[in-house]
Amino acid sequence: MKERITQFLNKAASDKNIRILYAAESGSRAWGFSSQNSDYDIRFIYAHPAAYYLSFDIELRRDVIELDDPFEQDWDVRGWDIRKALGLFTRSNGSLLEWMRSPISYIEPTPEIQQLKDLAEIAFDPKAICYHYYRMGRNNAREFIRGNNVPLKKYLYVLRSLIAVDFVRETHKLPAVDFQELLENTAEFNPHVAKIQNHLTQLIEWKKASHELGTGSRIIKLDHYIERSANINEQEFISFKKDDLRQRKWDDELNQIFQLAIGYQKTLV
Repeated sequence: MKERITQFLNKAASDKNIRILYAAESGSRAWGFSSQNSDYDIRFIYAHPAAYYLSFDIELRRDVIELDDPFEQDWDVRGWDIRKALGLFTRSNGSLLEWMRSPISYIEPTPEIQQLKDLAEIAFDPKAICYHYYRMGRNNAREFIRGNNVPLKKYLYVLRSLIAVDFVRETHKLPAVDFQELLENTAEFNPHVAKIQNHLTQLIEWKKASHELGTGSRIIKLDHYIERSANINEQEFISFKKDDLRQRKWDDELNQIFQLAIGYQKTLV
């Protein structure tokens, strides 16, 4: 499957006259709890030739590419232009940082994307990452963890986000993309996570072994952790504004990465 996906991406790059700088898996496969019939959430970062970015209307041009393969209905393929990716990097965009650190890659990072990955480890804003996961956890909990019976896999979605907040808040490091690894790392220092570790490990194994987990009764220990996290996070982020996230201190490094990615420096030779 990896070879088929890579071939598809390389052909798309040739057809669209772009260079794919990096491609990886996102979603449940990257998180380590995909079911037997889970979709492939394929994400990539790409660059046009340098001349494309000299257009007077560059700000109006689309910076996302969505690809379809009529023979692969379970593929969701989406890419971001390097300008968009770098702009989101300055805001410590959680989705972008997960893509770049996915344990499943289809096209290995170019040197400039590897430089960006290395920079992410020291340049990310812990508060922004906590806010990203807090919002994901809160929204999924509000939508799915209601009533007496709930979709069991949604516990994984909610708890992964909330545990990531606890991990980043305590360590000021980026959380592991793989959920089992994140769970183990956080349980080492957080007794509240340690109390629910066995429940979540069991859910992960059920999810991986099934076509799709069904609904089940509420799990009290998980509900208590969600409620506790919600109270702490609501207080922390009550006055937080996303508009305050933009960082300018890394602009020189990001400009260099951008110029390398589009081949600008080569054109000067």
